[in-house]
Amino acid sequence: MHSNGAGSVDRTFPRQKTNLPWAWILAQQVLQQTRLCMRWTDQSHILRGDVAIEHLIRSSSDPPEDLPRVANNLSRAGLNFLNQFGAWQTDSVQNVWRFLVSPDITSKLPVFSAASRDWPAFRGWLTSMSLTNVVIGNWSLALPRENRRAFAEQVLKAMIDASRIPVDPILYSSPQALMASDGSCTPGMPKLHERRSTTFSTVGNSHAAVFSIGGRNTGILQAEVYGLVAASLQASRNPSNSIPIYTDHLNSSRLISDAFSNPPATHAWATKPGRSLYRWLLQILTATPSPNRPAIIYTRAHTNSESLEARANAVADALASRSHSEPIKPASVPDPTFYMDEYTFFTKEDGYIESNISSYLSHFGARAAAEEQTALPFTSLYDQHAPPDHPYTRAPSAYSAVVQLYARSQQLPTAFSQFRRSFNSLPWCRTGCKQLETPHHIFVECPSFEAIRINHESAIAGHTRTLLDSSEGILDDNSRKRLINLAQNLLHDNEVWPTGQSQYFLGLAPKLTDLNTETVPTTVARTRVMTRLANTWHTEMIRVASRIWGELQRRCNHKRSIFIAKEKERVGEIWRSLPIHVQRSIPGNIAQTNES
Repeated sequence: MHSNGAGSVDRTFPRQKTNLPWAWILAQQVLQQTRLCMRWTDQSHILRGDVAIEHLIRSSSDPPEDLPRVANNLSRAGLNFLNQFGAWQTDSVQNVWRFLVSPDITSKLPVFSAASRDWPAFRGWLTSMSLTNVVIGNWSLALPRENRRAFAEQVLKAMIDASRIPVDPILYSSPQALMASDGSCTPGMPKLHERRSTTFSTVGNSHAAVFSIGGRNTGILQAEVYGLVAASLQASRNPSNSIPIYTDHLNSSRLISDAFSNPPATHAWATKPGRSLYRWLLQILTATPSPNRPAIIYTRAHTNSESLEARANAVADALASRSHSEPIKPASVPDPTFYMDEYTFFTKEDGYIESNISSYLSHFGARAAAEEQTALPFTSLYDQHAPPDHPYTRAPSAYSAVVQLYARSQQLPTAFSQFRRSFNSLPWCRTGCKQLETPHHIFVECPSFEAIRINHESAIAGHTRTLLDSSEGILDDNSRKRLINLAQNLLHDNEVWPTGQSQYFLGLAPKLTDLNTETVPTTVARTRVMTRLANTWHTEMIRVASRIWGELQRRCNHKRSIFIAKEKERVGEIWRSLPIHVQRSIPGNIAQTNES
């Protein structure tokens, strides 16, 4: 898929369901809605010229109108591929790749043919074409993977050499050769939609450097592994000695150690976050013979130890952490596209995405639904316990179920929904708030109903404590504290919710399955407690939603009654001020209403 070099299609194909699989059509629509595109990370066939002319024209951002006809005429003459017309060369003046046309093309064209007639126009298009016009994404994707890797390693080594950060005196004077790396990310646990600053550092006896990683899809994992890549490259400059590289990232040290003892299969790292960096790191280490290979060693961070490795780790940690607040940000490192999957998801905000794409789609889909208030959030993000039967099948009144039904179907008659449908009313909250009257505002934010929320919040917390006290020994203390924290924040926006926004009025609750189960004696007992807790929360949440909505309706009806009474009184005063003969000419029903 390609459009303007962005790797996405602007149109949709629902009418092609008889010609294309519906799964393809749906996938394309999801990619378009989330602004995702698939980047082909190995487009070296373009640089080799092993690409059809017709495909090249379709991929071009702005080809001339008659160019497809010209390509068809050249195809009839036996010229179908780009490498038949010449080769790519670098333009040293403009620092771009230009296509150099072979001088013997004219002799290959039949005399007085359509191809011979159209050749001058096609030649002009070829000579004006640059590599950036035909490559999907960055032009460097057209370089072979090995060339990109070698170039990235040269750049990284040059950046380390160019660093002007002072080397730690203790490490500099140490006779023992060693290195350390560390990563840092702020905020510490960012959500997928949050901006973040991701940096890593590498230090040794003769160098100290810090760099940053671009993109919103990076985190502490990418920083830690990229730091090991930089340290390993620096250590590989001295292949005669095995230099230890200390890191406080235990998972990376274990993963690399296991990879040497048991080489991973091709698909083993297919779903691992940051897999391109792990592949790069493994390649750097395996390129050095075993006796002199750099050793990645785990060391604990933030300890009181005075050992040299602890000192090196502390220096690397301080360097990476301090760089977030520096006025000049560290230099950004190249993306390891040469070890990415052949097709990798990409957005301008996130960069290349190697994390779980299902979680990515669920997160941003839920945020879009919560922000636009036009669709039900992804229920997979919330607790999956079945709701209790009693409020829906045994309760004498179904008011709470009706409120939830209308809220889930986006048909709750709020002021904002009525304004969007008919534009005959104001969208502001009818209780006097200067906010849009959306379901989320009414049930979660509106201060007019804060007393109701506090009352039910105390009841939910009390029921939770009672249930947990009667189930002593089934859950550990950490799980109990977390459950109580969830109960106290069900009715308000809080980080316990997947999107940060409370959705209790839809009958949804945060997941209960993420709790620690290591000390749970029996699975059956835990399941019973969680089910009872989920049912209790669900019942209380739909009750408070129905109570708030009922209170809003009562207030609105009361205001309407007062307004109607005032209007009747005003009309009556006008009617009584009229002359008698005019009063008699007014229809009887109005006169009787005002007399009453």
